[in-house]
Amino acid sequence: MIVNQAVEIQIDRTDEDIRLFKSYLYQSKILIVDPHKPSGKRLLEILLELGAQADKIYGVDNFQDAMHVMEDIKPDVLFSEYYLQGEDVFLLFKHFKKIRPDQNRCLTILITSNNNQSYVALAAEEEIDVFLIKPYNSDFLKQMLFENSLFKINPSEYLKMVEMGKKLILEGKLAEAKDLLVEAQKIVPDPTLAYYYLGQIDLLNDAKDNAKEKFLSGLAIHEVHFKSLDGLFNRLIEENEIKQAYEVVKKMMRFFPFNSERLTKVLKLAVVTENYLDIEDYYKVYQDSSITDNTLKKYICASLITMGKYYLNEKDLLSANKAFQRSASILSTGVFLRNCIESLCDHQMLNEAKYFLQLFSIDERETEHYKVSSFLVNALSGNSYESIIEEGKHLVYGDMVNSKIVFKFLYYYLAKTGDHVAIENLLKKKAEVLS
Repeated sequence: MIVNQAVEIQIDRTDEDIRLFKSYLYQSKILIVDPHKPSGKRLLEILLELGAQADKIYGVDNFQDAMHVMEDIKPDVLFSEYYLQGEDVFLLFKHFKKIRPDQNRCLTILITSNNNQSYVALAAEEEIDVFLIKPYNSDFLKQMLFENSLFKINPSEYLKMVEMGKKLILEGKLAEAKDLLVEAQKIVPDPTLAYYYLGQIDLLNDAKDNAKEKFLSGLAIHEVHFKSLDGLFNRLIEENEIKQAYEVVKKMMRFFPFNSERLTKVLKLAVVTENYLDIEDYYKVYQDSSITDNTLKKYICASLITMGKYYLNEKDLLSANKAFQRSASILSTGVFLRNCIESLCDHQMLNEAKYFLQLFSIDERETEHYKVSSFLVNALSGNSYESIIEEGKHLVYGDMVNSKIVFKFLYYYLAKTGDHVAIENLLKKKAEVLS
């Protein structure tokens, strides 16, 4: 059940209900994850007013610490701010449910700052019990905790049926699970979650087209339902429907907190589907995050270079150079620098290429990447034909380099000298190496 200030759920508050609630809050270990100290402190004060114990309330301001504390204390109640410096808050909630499988004792509360994020919280059905929109007051928080703690102890018939369906799926009783979930669909107006698990049953029965239809049916009810989008994305990838898959993962990036895996996927598909201009947005998302994953860095750099090459082909030289510079600001290693320099030299952008050449570390200046880059810059710099040809031949015949642009530049200078034998040998070598 997800509630906010705009929704009031009336529950008859019997003395027994009140006793159960007070006992629950008093006994519960509570974890607050909020990068903003003032709002975290205010939430702490309200919880103390409501009867929570100070020594059972823990506060952290980042994703990593939250994961560690969660492992240590295994809280009963988890409050988390929506935006955790670019980390995926839903991974936090998923991990919470993994370490606390007894979810009838637990509450997950997502704290949001606007209604758009609240809409996302609704779409994260199952992962989140409640969302709070800032600012909230003590009375609302008390009502929310009261109603949802009782709701977890006694969930709706629909959620009971879905939960039982999940259990039957895990036990391999697919026919029973299907019958139960079909019945569950009939008792609520928005059975998106039931559709999702029916889709999972279809996948297990190898009825993949049917599974896709179930995910689409769920999305027709709730267009950004996270589980259904994820299920649809995986089916589209399996069907090699790359353009449609890209639109799905792009929507997930727009509505949900991202993680390294999802950002990597969307970068790959942006390149494959030639949506190069979208890479700018994903770069900004990466910049706003605190993720240091090295694999993601490589994908970001490669994608920015691809975008830069697109701009070069469009004759937008300033934007191209900007994309290359952004790549180098993340990883200034040989293979990426060489890619930038090759593209710039191919478009006669000598000064820009010189900038990237000087970014090579001392340790990399004996590598093929540096030698190729240096040759191209020297070739554009107007050095003597003889020195350029000698350097180029050493790369082609000595280091066995297979760079098209190296062959192109060497051919150009050999043609200047009129050395037809050398040109013929070069063309043979090119055919051999680049075939």
